[in-house]
Amino acid sequence: MADSAKGSRGRKALVGVLAIVLSTVAGLLISEAAFRAYVYVEDPGLFRSRVSLPDEFAVYRQSLWQFDARHGYTYPPGVVVDISVIRNGVASSCNQLSYINDQGNVGPPMNDHADPDYTVAVFGDSWTASHLEGKTWPHLLRAELEARTGKKINVYNFGRDGTGMIHMFRLAEEKLPQVKPDLAIVAFISDDLDRDMFWRTETEVDGEMRILTTVDPSPNPDMAQSADTVLAFPEASLDWCNATKGRRDDRVAEIEEKYLRVLDHAYAGNDPRPSLTTLSHSYIYNFIKYADPVRFSRTRFRASQNPRLKVDSYEEVPGFADSVAAAKASGVPVRLVHLAIYPELLEGKEYILSEQGERLLASMERMVGSTALETTDYVPIPADPARMNQTEENYHPSLFGMEVYARAVAGMILENGLLAPSDGAAGDATR
Repeated sequence: MADSAKGSRGRKALVGVLAIVLSTVAGLLISEAAFRAYVYVEDPGLFRSRVSLPDEFAVYRQSLWQFDARHGYTYPPGVVVDISVIRNGVASSCNQLSYINDQGNVGPPMNDHADPDYTVAVFGDSWTASHLEGKTWPHLLRAELEARTGKKINVYNFGRDGTGMIHMFRLAEEKLPQVKPDLAIVAFISDDLDRDMFWRTETEVDGEMRILTTVDPSPNPDMAQSADTVLAFPEASLDWCNATKGRRDDRVAEIEEKYLRVLDHAYAGNDPRPSLTTLSHSYIYNFIKYADPVRFSRTRFRASQNPRLKVDSYEEVPGFADSVAAAKASGVPVRLVHLAIYPELLEGKEYILSEQGERLLASMERMVGSTALETTDYVPIPADPARMNQTEENYHPSLFGMEVYARAVAGMILENGLLAPSDGAAGDATR
């Protein structure tokens, strides 16, 4: 009888445990389904196939980038690039990109003072290289510093689009001994923290010119490790575009055919959409761990998505410590600056980081020897953060956004007493 009672209690306990497990699993599944529905409603474009012609795309006659084994790529000094926009099957606008100066940097040179009081070198990604009306935020920084100090200041803008911390410190390692500034600013956004090294090259593939981004450090890389940075078409000249503007011809059809071939390579026959019904990945887990619910769908390298580090510390990145040490050994003070961007400002935060990003930031600050200076400590968050953006979809800085960053970085420099000649720097290579 006692054994029977024990067995009955055991079965009841087991049923209770199973009920808890099943209810927990059911709750998790319901939460996962609800979160997937939320992600879909917030951004349905994520789930549309991109292996088709968009309404609008750009085509480059030549490359803006030149392969460099050490730095990934350079901007050829004074390079001029014809860019045509194809919209709804016709050439709709014709442009010429000509903002790379004779130094190989973005925008007009800012070292015109023959005997400057101070010189600043700025390293960064496309937020620093972003160019509007002849300006970048380092150009506005120069004006801000000169207005607030009454001093003559030269600035070098070493911003390079798409780059991360590895690129920036490799470039600083080379440029600081050459330029000999009084201060080096390494300006990064949160997304830069886990960007891995990549290269860009103009090469020929199957008789066609291709402009590639690759993780293979070669001017003629393995195509399995490469993707098209932009669509290249040497015949798409500015003269052709202007003559064809507003109508369709055979060349437009050829450009569209090449675009589709490029997409076939980029996605290798796979549908690039994240799946709402996948059982292999959890949207909630990806959001908690990476701050990106569909990160699992971005694992294949593409030109529009920079390759990502798989480590949690910069100490694990080969050669990174050497680049940081070399930049510091130049005698130039190096300070990290974080540029808070629209999604962060919208939430009233300085950073939106994954756990990996937090660890990478901590390791970078440890190696550099100082914490990153933060945008929101030096300027108030704009009442309308969307004004920071170039467009609704493009979070790169508008002129207003550039002004915000210029004021913030000027405050960082002046309020921390950073603008003073260093013992190891001559102040400018020209003096």
